[in-house]
Amino acid sequence: MSSLKYNCILFFITLLFSDALSQTNTLTMEYKTSDLNIKRKVRRDPLGLATQLTKDKANEKEKFDAIFAWVATHIRYNYRMALSSSGSPHPDPRRTLKYRGGVCIDYANLMDTLCGLVGITNVSVYGYAKDQIFDVHDSLYIDNHAWNAVRLDGKWYVYDVT
Repeated sequence: MSSLKYNCILFFITLLFSDALSQTNTLTMEYKTSDLNIKRKVRRDPLGLATQLTKDKANEKEKFDAIFAWVATHIRYNYRMALSSSGSPHPDPRRTLKYRGGVCIDYANLMDTLCGLVGITNVSVYGYAKDQIFDVHDSLYIDNHAWNAVRLDGKWYVYDVT
């Protein structure tokens, strides 16, 4: 059998069984858009924002959904900062909330902060993400992206609010 045929068969077998071997824990977002309307004074304070977003939520999942939805819809990606030669300053959730913008590390840090304030275990993850200027021969020695992992009901989920 030629190596091309062998590789094609191996590829299709892998595709066939990959669903059975892959992680099946996925999150489905559930929130009300009315929950996302927060007064300006409150939305600039991490504790006030986290408290307001989660005040009527019964469990960690509902709290997380409200926080994620608010960050995803109210924080804008700052392309100027991302393309700046000086990069992003140290992440500060108050600055991110004040300017309602930031880069991936700001999003990740804001999620860590807001989740932590309401007792949800959430951590930032730093690594390499392929982008439009990626080259196969690029060195992968530096992190160029940040995302998060959250623990809900005893299971870890990886997500990227950016």
